[in-house]
Amino acid sequence: MRIPFLLSAFLLWAGIAVSAYAAGARTTGQPPPEPAGSHILEITNASIYPNPFDPFSENATIEFSLTLAAEVEITAYDWAGEYVDTVFKGSGVVGMNTVQWGGQTEDGRKLGNGVYLIRVVASTQARTESTVLRVAVWNDG
Repeated sequence: MRIPFLLSAFLLWAGIAVSAYAAGARTTGQPPPEPAGSHILEITNASIYPNPFDPFSENATIEFSLTLAAEVEITAYDWAGEYVDTVFKGSGVVGMNTVQWGGQTEDGRKLGNGVYLIRVVASTQARTESTVLRVAVWNDG
């Protein structure tokens, strides 16, 4: 009784493998390549400079790349995770995006010395991606 079961399982497997092979599917265990023109939202190449920076004498530049156009929100938090400022809220484009930040709180006060977290969130209807950058604020005054 075992042989017919194994034989039928083998034939079923062989039939699926032949169908997949005939359809042009890869049988290497790798996922098939993405079709041309279909992308997944990703944030890449995110950076902030200069780092450290002095908000009394310069702005920080936040750069990031998007693989799809998306709604973007960039927020700043202190090291304890407390909200500091909404740096940017608007549309991001495919490719490199650049935002300037003066290193101030929401009410316009310049930040004191310390390490701050910059959260970049990009959203489409299908997906939300985020990344966090660290920036040091340092001034002699």
